[in-house]
Amino acid sequence: MRPRGFALLALALALGPLAHAGRDDSPIPYDHIGDPRRSRQVRRVVSRPTVWAPTRHEQVRSDLETYDYLLDRLDLTAAILRALGTDDYDIQREDGGAYRIDDLDGAMARMSLVYREREKRVYYGRGKIEGDLLPAVTGSGVILVEFHPEEDGLLDTSAHIWFRADLVPLHLLARPLAPLLHGQIERRIERFIDAAKTVTERVHADPAAVYRRLRDSDEVSPEAVATFRERFLEAPARTGAF
Repeated sequence: MRPRGFALLALALALGPLAHAGRDDSPIPYDHIGDPRRSRQVRRVVSRPTVWAPTRHEQVRSDLETYDYLLDRLDLTAAILRALGTDDYDIQREDGGAYRIDDLDGAMARMSLVYREREKRVYYGRGKIEGDLLPAVTGSGVILVEFHPEEDGLLDTSAHIWFRADLVPLHLLARPLAPLLHGQIERRIERFIDAAKTVTERVHADPAAVYRRLRDSDEVSPEAVATFRERFLEAPARTGAF
């Protein structure tokens, strides 16, 4: 065994007791996921993950409808981030509705929305994540996003992620290494929450200013600009429409 491999194995044995165990008390409505096969895939990841990473709750100053609209259009949200110069995701929406996501920092995935209700989304997908001390790990992931109105015009938002490595030997080895993998995943989900907060608050506060940044950006398609203008500058205000 090479010295670096021996060091990683020693670290795995030392950190093994810190690995996250599977959880079966998640608020995911398995019985309401329309595709039974997809429901089983989601349950398998959530009940026996290699790593499970809840993130902090974040208060967002926005109305529920704006957050809901942008969450359902992740490709548009990524375009707004690029136009504002605050973050850089490459998110492409496929014809069937799935998203190809590249955070340009070592994580790539193809994610599909498998459950939607007024204040909750569940996504399932497959992807790859790379870290400084770990080789590329491929597997399946589940992301739960929840958002609830509070007083004073605030939303309480949160996101949770479960990830299971593909290969059984890797899954078992990665569990002792879970603190390292957990750190990589937690950093990315925190970044997602920060990005969602930035976009939503900027759009809520001044949609005209965001539109001008979109219109003047070389990184945003004319279709994305037209979609934003139609929804936030031309459409009459709507309430309770989802």
